[in-house]
Amino acid sequence: MVTRTTIAQLAAPEREELERVIAGARGKKFGTDRYVSDAGDSSVPYLFVLLLAIVGIVAFQVSYGFGMIPEYWRFVGMGFPRTLIHPALGVQLAVVAGIWSAWMLVQIYGRHGWAVTSFGFVRVRGKKLRVVHWRDVIRLSRRQVQSGSGIKSRRFTIVTLTTRDGSALESYAGSLWTATRERLPADATVLE
Repeated sequence: MVTRTTIAQLAAPEREELERVIAGARGKKFGTDRYVSDAGDSSVPYLFVLLLAIVGIVAFQVSYGFGMIPEYWRFVGMGFPRTLIHPALGVQLAVVAGIWSAWMLVQIYGRHGWAVTSFGFVRVRGKKLRVVHWRDVIRLSRRQVQSGSGIKSRRFTIVTLTTRDGSALESYAGSLWTATRERLPADATVLE
């Protein structure tokens, strides 16, 4: 069974072990044999929003100046219908979007990846987790996938853990294969 939970809901020893595994990988470009971060892939949309927000704020300052913002709020107070298409509204939304995306990037840093622990295989997404306990695993398999073509093609490994109830957890963290295989129960099948 793939269990959806949070870090706070884990038992204290499990939470502490997961924190140690994640902390052990900080600052290491390719992670460790027990933790692989995929924050780089998941941070792209937030970086894009942050970049657009910064460009929007700079463009507003260059074109209109921040002195236009109080003028905008005077128009809102008067009930002018064109306030929804006013540039000052856009810059204020850009500030909110920039703060939100920066906050999301901080949340993702070091908290987006895959961990192998003594109690199970864990997918970490901020404070949210998906856990497959070792006792529930009946099959471990991997397959090679190629994305792109030619000189820009990349090959990576997808690792799949299947549980007794038929649910599965797929991971792109092929480098965790050895650590995962070592912790399987004796009755689990391994498909190379």
